[in-house]
Amino acid sequence: MPLSSRLRQTDLTLECRYCGHPITKTGHWFVSIHRFKCEACKREVPMGYSDKVLLFNKHARLSKPKPT
Repeated sequence: MPLSSRLRQTDLTLECRYCGHPITKTGHWFVSIHRFKCEACKREVPMGYSDKVLLFNKHARLSKPKPT
């Protein structure tokens, strides 16, 4: 399943799996990383492809216009 190209220029937010601290970066940043260091707890947070799919799917649902 490819990651949405529509969200690559959009800011996405992910919470650290260890402390819950939010990190906001562009979709392109999330696509290109494999892990990052949480600014709050300083732990190394792995970011696998399945994590990226979940993040992109969450933001795709949030960005869809609601039917009237």
